Amino acid sequence: KILNPCLGVQCSFGASCVVQNRRAVCQCQQQCQPRYDPVCGTDRRTYGNACELHAMACRLQTHLGVTHRGPCGEGPGR
Repeated sequence: KILNPCLGVQCSFGASCVVQNRRAVCQCQQQCQPRYDPVCGTDRRTYGNACELHAMACRLQTHLGVTHRGPCGEGPGR
């Protein structure tokens, strides 16, 4: 019986465990919908949507949150 190498693997920063060459690998989500629904990140950058913000946080291996909906420089905390 072959066990899934991803069993018990905890990936950080929103990455998902995938099996490559019978080994567990943490990978960031690759696809976000091309929908413009801007959010302002805690890094004070505007992202096209929340998915893009979370994908960037995963790629950079850092904690990144949404301060508010809409572009940075508008709304609360501008």
